[in-house]
Amino acid sequence: MPATSQTEIINLALGHLKQRKITSPTEVSVQAQEAMRYYEIARKEALRSHDWGFATVVKDGALDATYPISTTGVYAGEWLFAYTYPANAVAIWHLYNEATVDKDNGELFRVLYDDTNNKKVIVTNTENALIEYTFDVQDTTMYDANFVTAFGWRLVYEMAPNLTGDDAVAGEMMKMFNMAISEAERMSSYEARDEQGKKTKSSYEDVR
Repeated sequence: MPATSQTEIINLALGHLKQRKITSPTEVSVQAQEAMRYYEIARKEALRSHDWGFATVVKDGALDATYPISTTGVYAGEWLFAYTYPANAVAIWHLYNEATVDKDNGELFRVLYDDTNNKKVIVTNTENALIEYTFDVQDTTMYDANFVTAFGWRLVYEMAPNLTGDDAVAGEMMKMFNMAISEAERMSSYEARDEQGKKTKSSYEDVR
C-alpha cells in the first residue's frame, strides 16, 4: 500500500463517522483536536492488540541486576532471572533461547513492576533469553494495510462519543476494531511461515 500519513489515518477514522476531513492535525477544528487527544492512546492500543510483523523485534535480553529475585519465602526459586523491559516495547509476546524447541510459544515469563526502582521487568527461568516484542513504531510509512485499518477503528472508538454525542456508536466502532484484528491474525497465519510450515519471526530493524 502507499505510504500513509498521520492525516490520512485520522481522516480514515473521521470517515467512519461521516465527519469532515482535516487538512492538518494541527489545524484549529473540533475534529483535529479530538483526533490528537486520542491519537497516541489509540496507536499504542492498536500496536498492543496483535503481534504485527512490521513492528516485531527479537533482541537479546539484558539481565537486570537491580531487581531482587526472591530467595526466601513461598516465592523462592520461582523465577531465576530478571531482564530489563525494553524501553521501546509496547507488548512482550515471547521469550526463548537457542535451546527452546517451540519458539512460537516460547518459555514461561511474567512482566512485573519493580516498585523499588520504578520500572517494569521481565522474570523467567530462561537463561540467555531472546525477547520477541512489538516495537513502538511511530513512523506511519512503516504501517501495513491491516494495521492502518485497525488503527482507524481504534481511533474512531475514542473520538465517537464526543463527536457524535452518542455513546452507543463507540461500541459499534470497537466491534469493527475487533473484526480488523481478527482479519490481521488471519492474514498473519498465511504470511509468516517457513519452508517447514512453521511460523517464522520477522523484525523491525530500524530501532531508532
